[in-house]
Amino acid sequence: MGKPQRFRVEYNLSPEALSERADFNRAYVSQLERQAINSTLDTMVTIAIALGV
Repeated sequence: MGKPQRFRVEYNLSPEALSERADFNRAYVSQLERQAINSTLDTMVTIAIALGV
């Protein structure tokens, strides 16, 4: 489980809810969580803001 997914689960958000909050495509969030693609710092900051971290 990648860190974005760990935080998402901890904050009780569905993948769809996180993708909506971060304004990302659901497939992109899935790829990040599976670590199928590398994320940029900007992407991680956006996710952190969406999670309220």
